[in-house]
Amino acid sequence: MAIKLITQSRLNLASGQIRIQGFFNIDRVMAPNVDYVWNLEDYPWPIESNSAIEVVCDHYIEHIPHDTYAQRLVRLIQQSDSWFDFQQKVKEIDLNTPSDGLILFMEELYRILKPGGEAKFITPYFQHESAWRDPTHVRAITESTYRYFNKEWLLVSNLEHYNINCDFDVKMLGYYYNEDIKFQGTEEKLFGTRCWWNVIYAMKVKLTKR
Repeated sequence: MAIKLITQSRLNLASGQIRIQGFFNIDRVMAPNVDYVWNLEDYPWPIESNSAIEVVCDHYIEHIPHDTYAQRLVRLIQQSDSWFDFQQKVKEIDLNTPSDGLILFMEELYRILKPGGEAKFITPYFQHESAWRDPTHVRAITESTYRYFNKEWLLVSNLEHYNINCDFDVKMLGYYYNEDIKFQGTEEKLFGTRCWWNVIYAMKVKLTKR
């Protein structure tokens, strides 16, 4: 039976139990306030292309695995009726498609957003212990990580061979400072950020589909 595609224009991806007014919650586990259960590592998402105008994603992308080929093979085994069926489906895997999970996530995000649509991310800051202490975190996210999803930056950086097709404008929205420095002046914050760890514990970034 065909899956009915989600067409809601405001989505909270990997929402957990947090309800944001006006947003449709998607998470891999059924919990209070979850509107739709889906594993975001399973592509394509059951979401209509060019349908979303705003997406929020809070403390999730640092959990996305790097290599996804093994996961794809496991899903093919689960979906196959026989060994012959599995062999035929394996042949359909495009080996030119990036295998890194974050790239796949961003490509899928680009697909579901309308032109001009926005996605806001909050992630642990790479110079804070919270980015590294959680055993389910598999990658650190820096300000520069998001630049890889901007075609102009890839071109200038001679990284077109990365085969990333999505194209976002990137804007920093701000930092979340620890209590002992959040009320300090700009100069003190800048010095602390450059010289110390555990000054910023999270950052917020906005991607806009070009």
